[in-house]
Amino acid sequence: MFRARRLADSGPQRMFAELDPTVSWSDGVLAVDRPDLDLHYQLGGRGLVLVPSLFAWPNVFVKASEPWAPVLRYSARGVGSMWHTDQPAPELALVLGRARASLLAELATPSTTTSLARRTGLASSGVSAHLSRLAAAGLVARQRAGRLVFYVRTARADALFGAPP
Repeated sequence: MFRARRLADSGPQRMFAELDPTVSWSDGVLAVDRPDLDLHYQLGGRGLVLVPSLFAWPNVFVKASEPWAPVLRYSARGVGSMWHTDQPAPELALVLGRARASLLAELATPSTTTSLARRTGLASSGVSAHLSRLAAAGLVARQRAGRLVFYVRTARADALFGAPP
């Protein structure tokens, strides 16, 4: 969703440049500058499938042979923090409650109510109620992306986890 929004807001040149330093877009031509890749493909209206991958890092992979749809596989955003979860300080759970402290820890990455419920095992309605109270306290903020509402930790909440401002 982030890449689609970036493409719509800023155009292909900026979106592709942010994927990887080896990827660029200019005058309708997508270039991947890698020493092991010396191939040229005509997309011929077949489109291009962008695939974020945890397993592509630190490279970009291209598959454009016919009859398959051309694919550009690149490192997913936040791959460096994929296996790291902020743990709330024990005293934070005493003040906020275990569920709210857990939700704040999970919000190191922006998330929807549904994804938070799935990851924490809490009911969606409970997650929603907790998030409303955390938002009222200035610890989380809502960001709409189309039909979805993502919750993010605020700087105030990050400070509770000892994150730099």
